[in-house]
Amino acid sequence: MFAERLEPLLGSAEDPGASRWHLAALLLLTMAWCSVAYMASSAGTGGPETTLASGPLGLGGILGPVGQVMGMIYDICKPYAGYFKFTGILLYVSTFLLSSINHTKDIGSYVGMMKSFGLPCPVAWALGGLSCTYAGSILLLTGKPVLMEWGAELLCMFLMLATYFGHYKPMKQGGDGAFMHFLMCLKNVSL
Repeated sequence: MFAERLEPLLGSAEDPGASRWHLAALLLLTMAWCSVAYMASSAGTGGPETTLASGPLGLGGILGPVGQVMGMIYDICKPYAGYFKFTGILLYVSTFLLSSINHTKDIGSYVGMMKSFGLPCPVAWALGGLSCTYAGSILLLTGKPVLMEWGAELLCMFLMLATYFGHYKPMKQGGDGAFMHFLMCLKNVSL
């Protein structure tokens, strides 16, 4: 049932331009929502500052006791922010590391996957993908801002190429797995 509602976003063979209009509408809706959130957060303060104690998006105390409880929870957790940050980075990086380890164990099938995408020199592409994910993950875990930025850039390069060649192109070809590739595109864009 949920999948049936999202299938029109993929477009159809009769009207391939329909998916572009749906995507544009979703992007415009997202931009509008972000603008409203920004204006709500800066209302009355003269800037984009948000305070958790007065509610999410700076609702100016509309949440009342809920906003106060959120503020107390924030104050309690503040001394442990470094641990929470490292845990979040570790969880984020684990998806790339585990996938890379899995592909390294069976490098032949990973090279075959690159070959099936129609890429020239699939061995180089496979080694480049593994290098980006390993190096990017390790650099993110260092905690040094410059190294973390480089790591994020490496992972972003990998995600852009993997999304385009591995999910977007197969999604546009259609078939049984088109909706799954659509979901994978959304997941990769969110990462």
